[in-house]
Amino acid sequence: MFKTRTMRGTAMVAAAAALAVAVAACGSDGKGNDDATGKATQAKAALTKSEIRLGLLAATTGATSSADVPAVGVANAWADWVNVNGGINGHPVTIVVKDTKGDIATGTAAAKAFLDDPSILSITSASSNTEPAIATTLKGKDIAVVGAYGYQPTIWGAQENVFPLTAPAVPNILAQFASAKANGAKNWAVASCVETAACKQASVFYGPASKLFDVKVVGSYDVAVSAPSYTAECLKMINTKTDFLQLSFPPAAAARLIDDCDSQGYKGLYGASGGAVTKALLDVDGVRLSGGVQGFPWWSTAKPVTDYRQAVETYSKGADPQTAASTSTWAALQTIRAALAHVGDKPARADVFTGLYGLKNFDLGGLLAQPVTFTKGKIPAGIDCLWLYKYENGKFTTTPLAGTKSGNSVTSGDLQSTCLKLQA
Repeated sequence: MFKTRTMRGTAMVAAAAALAVAVAACGSDGKGNDDATGKATQAKAALTKSEIRLGLLAATTGATSSADVPAVGVANAWADWVNVNGGINGHPVTIVVKDTKGDIATGTAAAKAFLDDPSILSITSASSNTEPAIATTLKGKDIAVVGAYGYQPTIWGAQENVFPLTAPAVPNILAQFASAKANGAKNWAVASCVETAACKQASVFYGPASKLFDVKVVGSYDVAVSAPSYTAECLKMINTKTDFLQLSFPPAAAARLIDDCDSQGYKGLYGASGGAVTKALLDVDGVRLSGGVQGFPWWSTAKPVTDYRQAVETYSKGADPQTAASTSTWAALQTIRAALAHVGDKPARADVFTGLYGLKNFDLGGLLAQPVTFTKGKIPAGIDCLWLYKYENGKFTTTPLAGTKSGNSVTSGDLQSTCLKLQA
C-alpha cells in the first residue's frame, strides 16, 4: 500500500473538479431485445410481493449526459436481470431515474424529489458533476446513498448516510503515476485544457505523486480543445523523452491529440483514469492507454463480470458496459441487493440501513476494490483502492503494482486491486 501525506480542503475539492471535467463517456441507455424484455416483464409480474423502488440520479440530458447515460442502461438491465432471477427476496425491483442535467439546481430538485417520495428506498448517484448539491440536500436524512461513484472526499467517507464503494479523486490522481510505474514508464507529462481552470486543479498532487512512485515530471502543456493541431506540443513531448502523457481534457479533443502525437512518432502511453476511460479514446486506432478505474474491470473473465456483460447485452442492448460509471453502478445495485437479501414483506428505508450495517468485510467477490464494513452510528470509511490497467492492441489487462498486496479478496488475476492511501 502506497502512502503520502494528506492534502486537505480546497486542494481535494479542486482535484475532484479536475476529474469531473475530463469525464465524458459515449454510450446509450439501451433497450433489450424484445424477447428478453418480454420475459423480464413477465417475470416481474409473477413476483407477488411488494415492489422495491430504488432511485438513480444521473444526467440523462445536458452537456454532461454522455458520461452518465451508460449507468442508466446498466441499471435498467440489472433490474430486469434481478427480476428474472427471483427479484430481491421475492420482491420485484424497479429503477426510478431522475435527470440531474448535470446542473446544480436540477440535481438538487431531483435529490429532493427522491427524498420526499417514501416509496424510494435508497439512492444511487451517477452524477459526479452535481454531487456536492446532491450531498447537501440528502445529508443526515433517512435515506441511504449507496454509490455509485463520485470524486469529492468531503462527501464520500464524510457523511453518515452516504455509503462509498469506489475511490474518490485523490486515489484516481495517484493512479496516473502508479500506473506509469506499473508499466515501466519513467518520464511523465500532462496535457491540460485551457478553457477551464478545473483542468489543472489536480496539479497540486503531481510533485508528491512523482516522488512517491519515482516517476519524473518532464512537462506540463496547456492545450486548447478547439486547437486545429497539437503537433508542436507532441514534438516537445518527444524531445523530452516523455513515455507517459496524462490527458487532462475532454476525450473528443484528447483523441485528436493522440492522432497527432502518434503521427509524429510518439511511442509512449497515454493516461486516462476513472470516467475518462471512454469509447472516444478506445476507438482511436492503435491507442495505448494506462491509468486506474474505480469501477470493477469490465474486461475480467471472472463469472460475476461475465454475468454482468451478458445481462447488459441481453436486457439493455446498446448500453455501454465498458465504462467505470457502468461497472460502479452495477456494483452499487448489487450491494443494495445484498443488503436487502432477507428483507421482510414490507420493505422500508430503514431496512436498507439495517442490511448495510450487516455487511462486514464485504467486497462482492472482488467487484469492489476494497472490502467495506458499515457500522451504525459511524461515518462509513472512504475507499482508497482501485484497479490499475493497460490498454494496448485493443485489449485491456489489469496491471497491479508489483510487490503490493491486493486491496480486495482477489489475490491474483484481473480483479486484483491496488490501494493508494493518503496518510495524515
